[in-house]
Amino acid sequence: MADHGEDTTPSDQRRLRVLRISHSGVVTAWRARERLLRGRGVDLTLVTAARWEEGGSLVPFTPDGNEFAVLVRTFGRHPNLFLFDPRPLWRLLGDRSWDLIDLHEEPFGLAVAEVLVLRRLRARGVPFLVCSAQNIDKRHPPPFRWFERRSLRSAAGAYTCNSEAGDILRRKGLSGALELVPQGVDVARFHPIDRDPPAGRLRVGFVGRLIPHKGVDVLLAALARDDRLDADDYGAGPQSEDLAEQAASLGLSHRVTFHGYVDESALPEVFPTFDVLAVP
Repeated sequence: MADHGEDTTPSDQRRLRVLRISHSGVVTAWRARERLLRGRGVDLTLVTAARWEEGGSLVPFTPDGNEFAVLVRTFGRHPNLFLFDPRPLWRLLGDRSWDLIDLHEEPFGLAVAEVLVLRRLRARGVPFLVCSAQNIDKRHPPPFRWFERRSLRSAAGAYTCNSEAGDILRRKGLSGALELVPQGVDVARFHPIDRDPPAGRLRVGFVGRLIPHKGVDVLLAALARDDRLDADDYGAGPQSEDLAEQAASLGLSHRVTFHGYVDESALPEVFPTFDVLAVP
């Protein structure tokens, strides 16, 4: 399967024109889906953040040959509470005859509401998709509940990375197509390791931003209940000091190591040091 963005479509076949919007495309490795789609002949343009906070550090976009990406300034850092600069979106939506708008954002997010307003003004009638990873059925407060209802009822379809999220979207009003698209793994970078299963102590790993909704405080509380567990924490963020204080107050300072920010490129070396990865 191609992964370099090369065009494999016959010259006499019209290419599908897709405008894909995803703030997480700021990281090179996370643009693999776009490269694969382009390699299969899709005329895809990616709108992504010029910089975004990942793992507790502000990560700037690095092109790495992906000229199909359009960088847009963002306002806000929470993945569901940010907006794109509307001016580039306005120009893009009106410049081309798009076949599909692919919104790789949660349907209740501010960015989805923003894009749908601009679509109504500049690309009315162009079908759009949304995506979701929310496997817990939450009733969002207004206006997010209204954004979600509107986007689900108007979407041509949605894709989720787990079946529970798809069931939730159906219950909340999605009437369009629904596809399960599990998270992918780059098997050239990540692969199984042949080693004996752990015995005695268990090393638990966490990788991510140190912010409240990541639940690292829950992980520390769990460690305090089982003295067979040690933890390696890779990440940075506003909770760094609070979590270190929590670890100390629970008597975990000798069992928890806070390593700080780790770049995505180092993850293939970091993950094998864990016995289990925690996503609290």
